Amino acid sequence: PPPLPPLVPGEAVAHTPQGIRDEINKAVDQGRNASVFIPPGARLAFSSNVECSGDMHLNMHLSVRSSGEGATLDGKKSSNMFYISSGCSLYLEALHFVDGRGDYGGAVRAYGAGDIAMKDVSFTGCEASSVRRPSPPRTARPRKPSPHWNAVDSPSLAP
Repeated sequence: PPPLPPLVPGEAVAHTPQGIRDEINKAVDQGRNASVFIPPGARLAFSSNVECSGDMHLNMHLSVRSSGEGATLDGKKSSNMFYISSGCSLYLEALHFVDGRGDYGGAVRAYGAGDIAMKDVSFTGCEASSVRRPSPPRTARPRKPSPHWNAVDSPSLAP
């Protein structure tokens, strides 16, 4: 395999989804952010998602990146790849997500997460089976004026 490009200080190399989980666990134990580099051309097959959550003491930031041609993260039509919650922020770079499946996120499920940013990321064949639909807009109802309200004080209603 070709040599790896220079890594960011503190960045761990991951060749499997478990490698990403291991880096997150080490970072939590050490009270720091997690940063993972996946070699270009690598294909990681996920059978379950990688979870990242912040807590009251540390809002974790997870960075997962590759370079050049990028790396492929494959959900094998059975898993989304990441579940981000409780203030965890996520940065993705030079990654190709394929065949992800999940209830509320085909590739990344975010619930109460921090910021999510992406650069040179693609999604192919990723699907969510449930979709939360927004509530219909509420219609304002006319209100009866309060007996304590003085219409003369309102310029739009003054005679």
